[in-house]
Amino acid sequence: MLNKNPRAAVAALCLALVAAGSVVLAAPAQAAVVGTVSLNPATGNVDTLINVTTSGPCASPATRVRAIAQGFGFPATGQIIYSPNSVGFSTASAMTLSLSNSFRVYATNNSSTALVGAYTITVQCVNNLGTTIYDEYATTMTWTTPSNSFANINSASYEARPTTTTTLATSLTSPQTFGTTVNLTATVDGGSVDPTSGTVEFFRGATSLGTATVGSSNTATLSGVSLPVGTLSLTAAFGATTTFQGSTSSPVSFVIDPIPAVATTTTLAVSGTGDLNTPATFDATVTPNNAVGKVEFYDGASKLGEVTLSSGTAQFVTSDLALGAHTALKAVFVPTNSGDFVTSQSSLQSYTVVFNGDSDTQTVSASIPNGSLNISMDGDAAVTLSGALDSTGARFEAAGNIDTVRVIDTRAGSVGWTASGQLSQFQQGGSDSISAGNVGWAPTLPTVSNGLLVVTKGADVTAANAIAIAATPGAGLGLKSSRTLASSAAGSSVGTATLGAALTLYAPTTTASGSHVATLTFTVI
Repeated sequence: MLNKNPRAAVAALCLALVAAGSVVLAAPAQAAVVGTVSLNPATGNVDTLINVTTSGPCASPATRVRAIAQGFGFPATGQIIYSPNSVGFSTASAMTLSLSNSFRVYATNNSSTALVGAYTITVQCVNNLGTTIYDEYATTMTWTTPSNSFANINSASYEARPTTTTTLATSLTSPQTFGTTVNLTATVDGGSVDPTSGTVEFFRGATSLGTATVGSSNTATLSGVSLPVGTLSLTAAFGATTTFQGSTSSPVSFVIDPIPAVATTTTLAVSGTGDLNTPATFDATVTPNNAVGKVEFYDGASKLGEVTLSSGTAQFVTSDLALGAHTALKAVFVPTNSGDFVTSQSSLQSYTVVFNGDSDTQTVSASIPNGSLNISMDGDAAVTLSGALDSTGARFEAAGNIDTVRVIDTRAGSVGWTASGQLSQFQQGGSDSISAGNVGWAPTLPTVSNGLLVVTKGADVTAANAIAIAATPGAGLGLKSSRTLASSAAGSSVGTATLGAALTLYAPTTTASGSHVATLTFTVI
């Protein structure tokens, strides 16, 4: 690989020639790598015939051009791949040279050496004898041979473009505030010779920020980039060219902070005569005067009202201040958007309300009736449950709804109530026939006569599973015991509540056919 320093490159070549016992090229001190070489085709195998094209012409006093290859298995002084020739030579434009042979021939002529790794291809501008080098153009091609063995030469392949390394730098250090623009600079390193053309695309995550052209300093800069708020991952990707392979930089983390909210100051002035039932005026001022939001006015912890801020001022007027001293009056600015402005509050202000007129008194008495608590039923107070054998033949089932039950509470004090229901045993022909435990209910949502009345429906009661008349229902099963239909707590019980429930009956298959009658008694206490 050629060194990027022109003088170091020439010295290395001269030393290599001496070590090989060959004629030393009298390379002048000013000989330098002045450009790059592109290979066409850029990829191929040992039998590919290659053209090399320089990125520029030879300069006077050069009269001929030649090309050499240096790498594993080739002479230290380089394998001549294009002898000194005026064919293709130019002092005006880029030069294209057709190599004399394929790389299979060069490998064969060098003691059956396999083609392995990087090979430097150098086009040299020389004198007629090729003993003096004036300028050089260079590139790197990489050969891969399976197992690095000449026996596998038929499977050897090359990549003619050198690899690159791209690094990304930002013009400002992180973090920055939103709205600040940043310049992004990518440096593309091509090894012996750096790219002086091509493009770099800059990314924020997967989002493209734009592209910039690589210049003579092997850098590309995208200026004035605006970035969003957040922790960002920035990368730069150099696009492959006919001369160089592409590469992507390592991510650079960059933080953009939101614009901080503007601090505000709120002041309050309270004015008025101080007389009871006369207006007191609250004047609030918020700076800066472009703050957007509202002002809330307080008497201690009690909020008196609020007013939208306009051009930095807000005025509130009230005649409702109570008699006496008010020592904790304040105004609080509440921004519409807390990201734009910071809330603030005034210092506490004092205002005293006095009574300066004459007064007299009257006695006012009020009488509240005792009221009453009543329960009644709508309809004919008769419920018919029509039984049918279930699909398994294990029991008779029936369902129905109770007639509407009304609870009317007009008692003073709103002391609360509970409405309950209890079912007697069913009878047929004067004898108990079906257990009341076999009947359950699901209270429905009560309706109420006013917004202050709050009524809670009772819990669902499950019917026992067709138990015999003499059996005892399980805990919580059936209506044989008193069950709550609905209740209203003290403080919210005055008014009319309309109650309902859906009934379920499970009767054993041994039940005699015909009518069975029970009594469902409702009470309210």
